Amino acid sequence: MGTADRRGSAPRTERGAEGGESKIRNPQSTIHDAEAVEPAEVLASFETMAEIYRTLWRLSQRQRRLIETGETGDLMRVLDARQKALDHLKAIQPRIERAVAAWRSDGRAMPDPIRRRIRELLDEIDRVLKQVMAADAEDSQRLEMRRATVAGRLSRHQQTERATRAYRAASPGPRRGRLDLKDRGE
Repeated sequence: MGTADRRGSAPRTERGAEGGESKIRNPQSTIHDAEAVEPAEVLASFETMAEIYRTLWRLSQRQRRLIETGETGDLMRVLDARQKALDHLKAIQPRIERAVAAWRSDGRAMPDPIRRRIRELLDEIDRVLKQVMAADAEDSQRLEMRRATVAGRLSRHQQTERATRAYRAASPGPRRGRLDLKDRGE
């Protein structure tokens, strides 16, 4: 059994078939006994989450390059891959929630190497998430500027077309797009 902490709650561990510690259970835990989570499972959940965030970061970097070069088809494929990564994250959300609850309630009772690795992963997840969010905000601004530029060009083009039509309507003579010297009697 684990030792009591300073507040009096004692994280307890159960012995596995070989006598080793297998699951962490804290009597004050938000995780019910039927839902006790092994430290290795908590670690694996955070490893999976970190890998998804790394994937999102790589896709975010690729997205930026494609926005800069204007490669719309490839950009759509990257956005699709990002959506799939987010769908994967959503699919494992219950597992992540159990891992977070186990970490919050029983993290101190986890073996030191696992506890250190989980802290590293949580720091990485936080850092990468902030990077992805900042990159997305910058990309949104770039896309908005590009949209405004294209809208301005389109507006100028439309104004030019209207002016051309107005000149044609006001000009005497043939309404063809070119001069026809034969109609002038020469």
